[in-house]
Amino acid sequence: MRAWLFVGASFALTALSGAVAAQTDSTATPATSVSEIIVTAEKRSERLIDVPAAVSAIQAPTLNSLGAHSVGDFAALVPGLQVSNGGAGSGSQLVLRGIAVNSIQSSALVGVVVDGVPVGSSSSYAQAGTESFDSSLWDVARVEVLRGPQGTLYGANAMGGLLSYVYNEPNLTRYGGAIEAEGSDTEHGSGSWAVRGMLNLPLAEDRAALRISAWHDDDGGFIDDPTLGRKDVNRNIASGARAELLLKPTDRLTVRLEGVYGHDHRDATDEASFDQPTGQPIVGPLIQTANILDPAVVDYREGSLSLDYDAGPVKLTSISSYQRMADDETINLSLGSIGFFLANSGLVGLPTPPASATAVVLNDSTRKFTEEFRVTSNGSGPFKYLAGFFYTHEATTNDQVVTGYDNSGVAIAAYNPALNVLLPSVFQEYAVFGQASYTLFSRLELTAGVRYSHDETSFSDTNTGILSVLVPNVPLTSGSSDKVNFLAAARYAVTDESAIYVRAASGYRPGGPNVAVAGAPSTYAPDSLWNYEVGYKASFLDGRADINLDAFYITWRDIQALTSIDGFSAIVNGGSASSRGFEAEGAIRPGHGVTLGGSLAYTDAHLDQDSPLIGGLAGDPLPFSPRWSGALYGDWTFPIQADWKGFVGGTLRAVGQRDISFPGGVATGDPNFVLPSYVMGDLRAGVEKGRYRLTVYLDNVGDTRARISALTNESTIAQQAEVTIARPRTIGVRLDAGF
Repeated sequence: MRAWLFVGASFALTALSGAVAAQTDSTATPATSVSEIIVTAEKRSERLIDVPAAVSAIQAPTLNSLGAHSVGDFAALVPGLQVSNGGAGSGSQLVLRGIAVNSIQSSALVGVVVDGVPVGSSSSYAQAGTESFDSSLWDVARVEVLRGPQGTLYGANAMGGLLSYVYNEPNLTRYGGAIEAEGSDTEHGSGSWAVRGMLNLPLAEDRAALRISAWHDDDGGFIDDPTLGRKDVNRNIASGARAELLLKPTDRLTVRLEGVYGHDHRDATDEASFDQPTGQPIVGPLIQTANILDPAVVDYREGSLSLDYDAGPVKLTSISSYQRMADDETINLSLGSIGFFLANSGLVGLPTPPASATAVVLNDSTRKFTEEFRVTSNGSGPFKYLAGFFYTHEATTNDQVVTGYDNSGVAIAAYNPALNVLLPSVFQEYAVFGQASYTLFSRLELTAGVRYSHDETSFSDTNTGILSVLVPNVPLTSGSSDKVNFLAAARYAVTDESAIYVRAASGYRPGGPNVAVAGAPSTYAPDSLWNYEVGYKASFLDGRADINLDAFYITWRDIQALTSIDGFSAIVNGGSASSRGFEAEGAIRPGHGVTLGGSLAYTDAHLDQDSPLIGGLAGDPLPFSPRWSGALYGDWTFPIQADWKGFVGGTLRAVGQRDISFPGGVATGDPNFVLPSYVMGDLRAGVEKGRYRLTVYLDNVGDTRARISALTNESTIAQQAEVTIARPRTIGVRLDAGF
């Protein structure tokens, strides 16, 4: 309680505001006002303060100051954003405004866009709900987080909101580059290191340039497994490269050709073993008890071609992309899944496996093509509009091999494999969309938008192995749906630097055919929601302070969720839920190099009616939805001598208690586990001179054992939870240099 009083009091005292300082390179510059930050949240460049929606813009200097390398590193600065992640391919998911229903989502609830390209599958058969794309933050210009549904402009799977990564474009006139080297040591764990670089090459002045960036992060482990006699098993390595060719053959035409490669590998998750009923560690808070590790490898490749043509009164834009994401992951189902299946199947004549002897290997991949074409009005007149067409074709594979192991981790011949499941699917979506706004009396802007989508899903299910008799095969089958999303908003500019707005918007996820599990429906329907919000944005004290406030109310219908029937998963539609709350973020820059800022969110998200298919009752809070969450940060830059500067700073973040499921979730194979509230703090200090910057940091100063997320559906018999633990206290040094 004291922590929450401190957050609230500090928030009020500092008049916190919404956006963080803008910068395009890795060195520090003075913070900028929210009214100066340009975003593309509504697919056109405009001031953040002019967007009638709750949008957070996390800029490059703030990301660098935080040492952020993934979405989990900056999530605390975004009101209402929760992230669960146990390492590469470990089931990360994004939650905004409490819109989540269990620890494993059927499909994504928050969309992800990289330089205008939607990333990740819209299908329920490619782990899209638990493997949200976590883009590298090296050489990024900013990350925009749009809270609330974005269905009219971004289509399916943006019900909760959207993360948009915007990377630095090639510079057409200046050669340059940057390099970053980092090393750190974690208490109770191993050391980590990273190296990152960027090179910008003008090829023809004012007409062509190439920008190349690359990164390699080697994060040491801190989880031990005494069963295997191994320490620091959760080492995680992420590497990749990005290249962008920018061409301007004429003053009207801009061409961007971009290619990305990423490879992430983990040896095991960041999970420790806890007793599910008591919430206490089985052995210790940094110890897992498994006889099989759960490694994962994720490969990502993407190429895109963007064309912009200025035709005078309008701009024509085409964005074409092809991407392939492959995930090879082992899930330790230890604790007797095969024994559970046999006990409930009536099968006889097979040896009973040991109690802790099951694992499933998931091999899923998505090949996705997208095309978007749109027309956007130019000029600053009172009438603005855009209209477009979108198409995506996604072919996914989802191969699952369940194998039984003895207590020493050796596969048992009779259960190798116990079950082999093949779930190929194809998803297609066609959509047309439009949005228009008109300004009355120079102050009042009215906006309306609509999107019509038609989606088609085809799917088959082929099962082999000794347990295949329990799950009938599904021949190739298909389904389709049509959906219309709407947007209505009004914004009133009180002054040039302040505005109030109201907004109503809808979003949805596609439905589709289902697996043939007894008791499960043959198809599941789309789910949808409406979001209603009112907000206020302002920049004041001559741009030295900003504030962004909003209150929202969400209704969610026909909730899609995964459920377990006799140990097998199927997708069902539950009842309805709602979420309401308020959010605030801001900063104040009183002068003398000082910046103070933070965020605060209150969310009340719960079921509105009994939903036995997903194990919940009316009034149950929605999973991963803390009532309170927030963060404070502060930085001070001061002169030392000549052109040398020093800086110090810190971040304090707090998250309230969360559930990972519903109290009745045990009946659906997803037992609840309560994640306690936590408060964590980080410190940083260093010196800089021109393009050189040396940072020393201390993360998790109090060595807090924060429980970030948990899974219980991997334990069919024993009441055990695998809990993701935050990295313990870590001290490190980072050197940035530009040339």
